[in-house]
Amino acid sequence: MDTHEAIRAMMEGSRISGRALSVAMGKHPNFVSSTLTKGSVPRVDTLARMADVMGYRLLLEGRGERIPIDPPAPEGGEGR
Repeated sequence: MDTHEAIRAMMEGSRISGRALSVAMGKHPNFVSSTLTKGSVPRVDTLARMADVMGYRLLLEGRGERIPIDPPAPEGGEGR
């Protein structure tokens, strides 16, 4: 599964629109749609934030380890 498929799967699983996801992330309402349409790959911190907003968590997994990647704190907010 590529990055865009993963984003779409999370959106479907969380039943959130691209517009609602964009706004919840504090981005322009067309941010997610534009990202998916243009085929650009979001930075890891942006992907982690997307996942967090949709109730998912970005993980690196291998060698018997699971390493979570925490999203950046929302602007003006505290860290985790």
